[in-house]
Amino acid sequence: MAEALAHAPSVHNTRPWRLAGDGRVFELRVDARRRLTATDPDDRELRISCGAALLNVSLALAVGGRRSLVGLLPDPTSPGLVATLRPAEHMAPTPEETALHAAIPLRRSHRLPFADRPVSGSHRMLLRRAAETEGVWLHAVHEPAERRRLRALLTTAHRRQWADPGFRAEWERWTGRPDGEPYGVRADAGGAPPQHNDVWMVRDFTHGTPPADGAPAAGHDPEPLLLVIGTSTDLPTAHLRAGMALQRVLLTATALGLATSVISAPTEVRETRAALARMYGPGVHAQVLVRVGHAARPEPGPDAGTPDRPWRGPALARTGPDADRP
Repeated sequence: MAEALAHAPSVHNTRPWRLAGDGRVFELRVDARRRLTATDPDDRELRISCGAALLNVSLALAVGGRRSLVGLLPDPTSPGLVATLRPAEHMAPTPEETALHAAIPLRRSHRLPFADRPVSGSHRMLLRRAAETEGVWLHAVHEPAERRRLRALLTTAHRRQWADPGFRAEWERWTGRPDGEPYGVRADAGGAPPQHNDVWMVRDFTHGTPPADGAPAAGHDPEPLLLVIGTSTDLPTAHLRAGMALQRVLLTATALGLATSVISAPTEVRETRAALARMYGPGVHAQVLVRVGHAARPEPGPDAGTPDRPWRGPALARTGPDADRP
């Protein structure tokens, strides 16, 4: 369970959570020392990160043969308590749970080029149903005009953040870390520094460090599959569900042999998040964007790789309350 928790994604790999339990109940709590007060002043992304961690813990219990009863924000008098998990009846894990759990240590943020190869329709369906399993909305961006608007919002958000000294200070603190540190983003995990023609502006976690082999930094595929994950409300519980859905989508993609990277800047800046709300209409709160595709080459590092036998399904049967949205 500890290993599954350690592999959960979080903003800048801050891992802003603590897990404790006695075997009968486990409590997932916020670790306030790792808050990002400039990047995430409302703790929305902190809760999304905790939701992703929560899914990993649930999968770890499932492959151990136990269902889990999950309570989100169960105690209003204890705001630091994110969730409780109570192991319930014994039950063999499903093939899907086994595949997703196996993908936990293989999932990584792909910051290198994507291959010029589309994501199949069947894989797109499985990614959408992964989000819907958690009651969350997922939209695949197809229209060129919509992509242009999202690129413009990303550019605006990027510029707003880099003009903010508080954001830059947090960036410097948590990124470009030396190898071996458990928190933050290592410089060698960031891929090549992004190029000016990288229209999706993957952030430079290397602090400008050139690739180890001395090769020029490669441009990223300008048009990977782009997904928008959103919720029907913007309450704290919705943020947790968005995190669970995000992680289920990322693990599903990994199990299918796909590469992913998260784009968070447009949802971190109030101006651009408000513009996203206008784009997608009332009742849709965009929480995060995800790029999905086939890796042009493997990521470096000891945990690089994809499953030897990519998972093919089955199609998920359960859908969430946002499934009727586009």
